[in-house]
Amino acid sequence: MIHRITGRHLFEIEFGAALWVEVQADRPSQVDAVYQAVSNALERLNLHRDMVLSHKQIYQQWVFILAAPVDLLYTACSILEWSVGLVDDFSCVEREYANEENLAWRTLRSWALAQQVPCVDDEDGLTLGMGCTSQTWSLDNLPDVSRLNPTGFSRIPTVYITGTNGKTTSSRMLSAICQADAQFQGVGQTSTDGVCINGDWIERGDWTGPGAARMILRDPRVDVAILETARGGLMRRGLVLNDVDACAITNVSDDHLGTWGIHTVADMAMAKLTVALGVKEGGTVWLNADCVVLMEAWKRLCLAHPERNWHMALFSSQQQANMTLFVENGWIVHKDCGRIVRVVDIPLTLGGRAQYNIENAMVAIGLALSMGGDLDAIREGVCRLVPTMNDSRGRSNWLRYKDADVFLDFAHNPDGIRRVVEMGVQWQAERKGIVLGQAGDRTDAEILGIGYQAATLDADAYFLKELPDHAYGRDPSEVVKLLAQALMEKGVHENQLFFANSDLEGAEQAMDWVEPNDLLILLSHEQLDDVTQMVLQRGCTWGHLSPTEEPLN
Repeated sequence: MIHRITGRHLFEIEFGAALWVEVQADRPSQVDAVYQAVSNALERLNLHRDMVLSHKQIYQQWVFILAAPVDLLYTACSILEWSVGLVDDFSCVEREYANEENLAWRTLRSWALAQQVPCVDDEDGLTLGMGCTSQTWSLDNLPDVSRLNPTGFSRIPTVYITGTNGKTTSSRMLSAICQADAQFQGVGQTSTDGVCINGDWIERGDWTGPGAARMILRDPRVDVAILETARGGLMRRGLVLNDVDACAITNVSDDHLGTWGIHTVADMAMAKLTVALGVKEGGTVWLNADCVVLMEAWKRLCLAHPERNWHMALFSSQQQANMTLFVENGWIVHKDCGRIVRVVDIPLTLGGRAQYNIENAMVAIGLALSMGGDLDAIREGVCRLVPTMNDSRGRSNWLRYKDADVFLDFAHNPDGIRRVVEMGVQWQAERKGIVLGQAGDRTDAEILGIGYQAATLDADAYFLKELPDHAYGRDPSEVVKLLAQALMEKGVHENQLFFANSDLEGAEQAMDWVEPNDLLILLSHEQLDDVTQMVLQRGCTWGHLSPTEEPLN
């Protein structure tokens, strides 16, 4: 596996390439051979002063990391591939270098760094400034730095949001806050739903990588940027921009383990904390104090970077020592600003029962404060979203059906299931049911973990669905069998289990089962829009509390 690194990375470089290879029995000889081959290549290309090789062992893989100038990333990839025999003809490396070298690109980026001008660049062009102050040039027509005025290119308030769960809801809440704040006119947001400005979609789909961030940062309408940032983009490419105002890590749990050298939750926590490396000196890093593994990883990151001057801010569902944001007597409270908003006035908390959305609200509130947000706008924005498809697609969607409650959500990993089930346990209902499924690219342990968490709901019915479009080489029924195994290990009887061949079929079975005063937790993954349309066609209506109502019992 080989990839370009196009921004600040956990491997402690900003630009270059990384090659992952299996560790062989003769480790020293294997490493020495790569170093010798890379050295020979750099000498032949006269690049020995421009590129530096390092390596790490991550479990049973070597990662060879070749730091390189911004314009020579494909060349760096080719050199690494040639060094291990993936490319036989060195002339291929030479042609890549000849086609790629762009000294004007290097010069302009160096000028921007010296002038403290924000710079965003990729194959599509180079951008100076951000959002409404930005200007972009193609790489073959870059300006002469002597003709540029650095004062014309400014920063805009920008934050990173990452974590295992809650990223999208937190970014939606923060976007609503910024749209309610008169100081912002163009609110850009990236998320797993897509890229939008002031709530209007530019692109739909999972846009949480550097490409989405560049799209927002280059848009002249944008004067504040909310960048949801996922693990894949962080490990493949790195950060798109340095010196942002703040970042937040919602939580870390066991999802997507086994790739990119991430095999434990502790590994995942360090990977997520890459966003802190992109925060400006004195900027704020918001951390979920209730996530023990995240707090331990933060200590390791601080030890690894004693030169950094971050401001750490903690949020917690409990009032504890050293908390910046916490919950007290039903209010979200800031240690300096006092009471911010009542939990029950935030519709996405479902009357205070959805604990995870209380935490997501604290993320949004904290980041808004870090960007100088107005308190009235913070209160208005965080209470603006309701648990419907329009405001919170696939997250905490609450519907009423035949005097029963249907809860539609995208939860798809053990911790996400745990949080949704905690909400369901508190929900008063005569019977409870849940629809479960999982993609085949998770480990057996992760799939079993979902079943174990779902069992704690003590439901009357479990609808287990195959996800054939996300089987990833498994027989889709294999995942369902693992879920059934986990449930029965926890005491669920086989006559409580129902099986379906698709997302939609599982939802239809569950809706056929629903009776008055039931609760159905309908977890949808592959066919969310079809499932939503189906439940609405059956007569479901959106349910939410008005701000004056008390929490649900």
